[in-house]
Amino acid sequence: MKPEDIDRLNWLHHDHVKITMLFTYSGIDKKDIEPYPSDVAAESLKLMTAPRERQHRTAL
Repeated sequence: MKPEDIDRLNWLHHDHVKITMLFTYSGIDKKDIEPYPSDVAAESLKLMTAPRERQHRTAL
């Protein structure tokens, strides 16, 4: 996720769309098992839960 995604998600709320994002964190460092780095999910979760005035929910 990127900072500009917050505004996009909040904009969807105006159309009465409810957004819930699920972030998974495996902590597995072996690329043959988990090809996508877990720290990306962790940073995205931090980013998307940081705003006080958010119109979306997050789950880990």
